[in-house]
Amino acid sequence: MKRFFFGLWATVLFAAASCFAQTYTFSDLVNFPAVSAETRYYANAPLTIDSNGNLYGSSQGGGTYNYGTVFKVTPAGVLSTLYNFGTNQSKGLYGDGVQPIDNLVRDSAGNLYGVTVSNDSGGCTGGLSGCGVVFKVTPAGVETLLYYLTDCGKTVSDSTEFNTPLVLDSAGNLYGDYFCYGADEGSTVFKVTPQDRFSKIYTDRTAGSNSAGGPWIIDKAGNLYGYGTDAATSLPAIVELTPTGKLTIVYTFASGVFPIGKLTQDTAGNFFGATYFSGSHLSGSVFKFSAKKKYSTLYSFCSQQNCSDGQYPIGFLTLDSSGNLYGLTYFGGTNNDGVVFQVTSSGRESVLYNFVDAAAGGEYGLVMDGSGNLYGVDDGDVGCVNSNGSGCVYKLTKN
Repeated sequence: MKRFFFGLWATVLFAAASCFAQTYTFSDLVNFPAVSAETRYYANAPLTIDSNGNLYGSSQGGGTYNYGTVFKVTPAGVLSTLYNFGTNQSKGLYGDGVQPIDNLVRDSAGNLYGVTVSNDSGGCTGGLSGCGVVFKVTPAGVETLLYYLTDCGKTVSDSTEFNTPLVLDSAGNLYGDYFCYGADEGSTVFKVTPQDRFSKIYTDRTAGSNSAGGPWIIDKAGNLYGYGTDAATSLPAIVELTPTGKLTIVYTFASGVFPIGKLTQDTAGNFFGATYFSGSHLSGSVFKFSAKKKYSTLYSFCSQQNCSDGQYPIGFLTLDSSGNLYGLTYFGGTNNDGVVFQVTSSGRESVLYNFVDAAAGGEYGLVMDGSGNLYGVDDGDVGCVNSNGSGCVYKLTKN
């Protein structure tokens, strides 16, 4: 009997330690310049990191013209602006794009690629001013426009927007997608070559359809994987899209299950992701979809008392070389303000950090450097130690 109770107590202690362990130290790496509420930076996209630990990101506001920026932060916390949107207005007020969104992608030469929002509710029918753009920014801060988003707009009430961030293949081709509203409603997946040639590889103009909605990841063969909709069931699905535009439903989620963020894939071909609802406690989950096409739930949030293990995961997951997954939750934890969590390949969850203010981690996901430190961005002041209302890039230092 003693042996039974000792084993039970040890199990309880182990579970508590795994959920409450504070193995990372939170700090502001850099605070964005303090500005008014009308001109705050709104750095609300995931960061990109290079092999030297430099971080790159974008902001929807701030900069010289308050149209947004592309910025760089060194490991020492030095912030520099690589590009101010609004610099080139030769093609209209927003001729070089306005308000970059989603994360940047970086090629081997250090060039950064991204998209901006459309600032024209009429689908750019009046000209290029206000269209969303695909852009490139060199390490020296020179911007090139690769494509204007002008495909939608049969009527003045039609509009269009980029749906997900770009992804880059090994040959330097960019892929992304956008969604049309109105008479042209539906999704389009596009490709931009290194020679700046634009082409559509998949289009679905079925009203209300988002059969290939991303966000995308790409495998070694050049196939795209992301989230979409299974037309037969109208349920969310994992989809595969070949470079030639063949769409395949790989897996259809059960009713009431809503995948969030984007997929990540390990070297064995297994996919991992998160759901906002569902799980054993309807508070979200981390799942695995194996290379053998088997779906399993690795971890269900709110498995611990008072949801101390986190509730409702947000953003994307980061995968390390050992197969551990890292991410954020919106609620739960010691303060019910969200947590930074780790889930191992065997499904064991640990809380690495408890945020101390609502939605402190933003909603975007984390990146990891070569030493295992994690970095994120906050678009306001709730997650920053030295709050100035404009947000920060934060660091979680591995102890």
